[in-house]
Amino acid sequence: GRLLMTQAKKFFNWQKAGNPADPYVIKSPNLVQLFAYTRDRWQLKNLGIYNRRPIRNGTSWSTHAFGAAIDLGYPDRATLEWIILPWLIEYSHELGIQRIHDYHAKRYWQAGKGMVNKSPGEGGLWIHLETHPTAWGNSTPIVERILAGA
Repeated sequence: GRLLMTQAKKFFNWQKAGNPADPYVIKSPNLVQLFAYTRDRWQLKNLGIYNRRPIRNGTSWSTHAFGAAIDLGYPDRATLEWIILPWLIEYSHELGIQRIHDYHAKRYWQAGKGMVNKSPGEGGLWIHLETHPTAWGNSTPIVERILAGA
């Protein structure tokens, strides 16, 4: 098989989705798979997926309230910048990722827009990944998704 590698183009604004409702009341199976893969490959740490709360300093629901975001602690900036972020972006379609917040660098990547040099809000030495609703329930292991026909 060959490696599938596609940048995601679609973005869904979870903040405009109303109140979290079934099935979005648990952690996304997609993000559970993504965490397992990134933990095993780069020792990323899961700092939280599901948390029924509003966005920081706001009133609309956080993407975490839909189980649609994960915060991942990373080992060091160089590994994040040169290896992890490029990989997450290059495979964003297969991974079901629509947005990545890089708080430390005050920037974010968004499907269909690319890298935006604007602060995504308050955060520390972790990245925030959001999944698209079409991928939210995908429980296929990551390695099976990126190896077509393998």
